[in-house]
Formats: sequence, C-alpha cells, structure tokens
Amino acid sequence: MRLITRCPQCETTFRVIPDQLKLAQGWVRCGRCTRVFEADQHLFEVPAPAPQPAVPAASPAPGPDDTLAKRKVAPTSWRWWLFGSGLVLLLALQWGFQARHVLAAQFAELRQPLQAVCDMLHCEVDWPLDLQAVSLVSSSFEQRAENRYRLTLQWRNLNSYPVATPSVELSLTDAQDQPVVRKVLTPEVLDLPAFITPGGLKSMAFDLDGTSSEFQSVVGYRVVLFYP
Repeated sequence: MRLITRCPQCETTFRVIPDQLKLAQGWVRCGRCTRVFEADQHLFEVPAPAPQPAVPAASPAPGPDDTLAKRKVAPTSWRWWLFGSGLVLLLALQWGFQARHVLAAQFAELRQPLQAVCDMLHCEVDWPLDLQAVSLVSSSFEQRAENRYRLTLQWRNLNSYPVATPSVELSLTDAQDQPVVRKVLTPEVLDLPAFITPGGLKSMAFDLDGTSSEFQSVVGYRVVLFYP
C-alpha cells in the first residue's frame, strides 16, 4: 500500500513517505502551489501508484533548524551598505571639522551650531586664515613730526566671505637694506576687528614714536602680513 495525500488548496495528489513525514512532523509543501499543510489530515492509502506521477513531489516543510541555517547564509550586502554609509558620514564629519572656520564664515547661520559642537569637543570656531585672500593694495611710512612717524596701509579681502585680520611685521631698514627697527603689530595693537569683510578696501594708520638715535639711520621700510 502507498500513502497518498491531497493538497487542500489545488487538490493535487502525491505520494508521501512515512519517514519524511516524521522528520517534518507531518508537515509538507505542495510541489505545485507551494501550500504548506498537515499531510496527516489529508492522508489515504491506495493499492496502485499515485494517479498523477508526473506532478512534482512534495518537499518537507522547513523546520526551525532549516530556518536558522538560511539566516546564517543570508546575504550580508546590507552590512556592507551600512559600513559604507558610516564611513562616508565619518569622512564628511572629519571634513566639516577641518573646514569649520570657512563654513562659519560663508554661512553665518552655521556659526552658532558649529560653536556649540566645538564647545563639547574643546575647540574653537574662528575666522579663516587665508593670506592669499588679503591683498596689500598700498602702504606708506612717513615722518609726521620729530621722532613721530605714521604707517598707513590699505588692503582688500579678495574672498567672498570674511577672513581673519593678519598681523603686520614692520621692518625699518638702513642704507644697506638691513633692518634696524622691527615691530610686530597685531590687530589688537592696530585697533582692528578680528576679521576683514569681503570686497571692500580697508585703510588703517598707526603712529610710531621713537628716539632720534633709533630712527636716525632709517631710510626705508618693509611690510609683511602674517598670521601668528
């Protein structure tokens, strides 16, 4: 005698093996419509071969062990996607941290949020240091009175956003172009703001007092802009 079961959905009949049913705890999957059902509920015996031998045989329903195995070999592409996204985010944060001064100068609305982040990281959001953006348009050094001189500078910020105000190194030179007096003038000494607005021409003047012996050999001067 052969055991035959019938699919309750498509009514396909096929042969089942008792050992197969035990392994699957009585559950089978229809080879035609893939319906999973209890074979014991639709089981009958026939003395002859199954009437539809060409129909695909049923396969046991997946048990808990089978499901676990499928999970173990499941594709891990989502993990690579998550790793790649995290790496891109990390690089973006690193770039943003390094470019925070320029970002805050270009977008005023970002200065406060960036400073809030820096407060947690113990850093500062300052004005960008960009000497190439500061064009020294003109300079002059002249005597205004006895032992009193005036340095006048004009510069322009070529960038479209503010940059940090540089310091000025003034070197007074003798006839051999050797420096005899050197002074470093910071923005605080020059009474200038911490940044230079873009585009506009900025003029500044600074008076120097000295003694006759200090300035008697001075015949020229040099001006260098720099960031400390």
